[in-house]
Amino acid sequence: MARLWLLVGVVARAVTVVYWTDTNNTHKTGWTPHEERLGGLVVVDGADGSIRRVQSNSCRRECEFKGVQVPRSAEEAIAATHDADVLLVSAKLLRGKFPLSWIVPPRRDKLLFRALYWRETSWAAGAWETTQLEFDLLMGVFFTSSILNPSFFPLQLRKPKIDRKDRFAVFVSSHCGPQPRTQYLAELRRYVQVDEFGACRGGRRSNEIFASRYKFWLCFENSIANGYVSEKLLRNPLIVGAVPVYLGAPDVGELRLFGEDDWFIDASRFRNPRQLADYLEEVGSDETRWRSYFKWHDKISREQPFDTAPQPVRDAVQAARDNHDALVDADALAAVTKATFQRNRKTPLIKDRVAAMCRLCDLTYLDYLRATFPLTPHHVTPPFDAMRSLGLNTSDLDPAEPLPRQCFAPHHGLYNIEG
Repeated sequence: MARLWLLVGVVARAVTVVYWTDTNNTHKTGWTPHEERLGGLVVVDGADGSIRRVQSNSCRRECEFKGVQVPRSAEEAIAATHDADVLLVSAKLLRGKFPLSWIVPPRRDKLLFRALYWRETSWAAGAWETTQLEFDLLMGVFFTSSILNPSFFPLQLRKPKIDRKDRFAVFVSSHCGPQPRTQYLAELRRYVQVDEFGACRGGRRSNEIFASRYKFWLCFENSIANGYVSEKLLRNPLIVGAVPVYLGAPDVGELRLFGEDDWFIDASRFRNPRQLADYLEEVGSDETRWRSYFKWHDKISREQPFDTAPQPVRDAVQAARDNHDALVDADALAAVTKATFQRNRKTPLIKDRVAAMCRLCDLTYLDYLRATFPLTPHHVTPPFDAMRSLGLNTSDLDPAEPLPRQCFAPHHGLYNIEG
């Protein structure tokens, strides 16, 4: 607690956040006119791992985001961060392209928080676990993040209708390719009926229109990593009244829905897809057992649906429930986007991004997070290991010839809620 009071005199001045960028390679690494129009503190990192642009004029706290060319020596890194309060680093920069000393300078006496910005969850795009220990805070959509973008979490839930379920299971995805989940799904479909929709199947349709007829919603993540739980589980099936069947984060059990543990089926608890299929058949044919996964319906309240999640999650979700008013100057952001929030359908996503970045401007809160919720190294399961752990056959795949990176690292942003 004493450490918090030491910062009271610091936060009165402008906070400086340094991030590595590449101003000479902007248009080749993912910065598009569409993303540029979003404006106002939007972070985009491309194939090289650098962060494109950060605008700080939308934060309520006085804060300067300073983009610096990726250093070419340890000395350059030290000089660039000499006066910084926070260093923000994309995880992509930490997979061997640059020496670590160029990206993460030595610690010094002056206050310097190190935040690891993890845009993607794939094994190919993340930072090694030992390297993660060089940082104080994790920033992203992992529910174990110190600084969370809450885009995946529902702010509130209504009780959906669970009658008239005349179809068995549905799977919706916009990320195509030979991912572990694709092979798992193909095996599962040998034993039970699964209908597929999404970009991989010729287009999208509104979830509420067609998915409300299904008993089960298959929520298969494109990567298996602790803390990574997306809208596939946290939003979609809860809105349409289907029982979620989840395949993804090993620690998903830490998320309780209105205090309930048994609100989804964890596919990883079954030895293989055949065993899961047998269980789904049993539950689907027994109305009482199927309805037992909706006990949370009786506990719906005005509170956060996941009110036992880690404190940073609750803080981020509550900020979103409050429209991020304490963090973001809505008028300033609207001026940047050149549209009122009411007219911009992507406004909630933009404000979530902005608010997450604005948290870096509050040194008192960062010190609290570093002391209470320090970065815990995240392990992302390599694709072949993931397949084997799920009881899938990998004999026809050659580990010496890894599957293309795009199969496991779709180049959609960390904040994209579809896929």
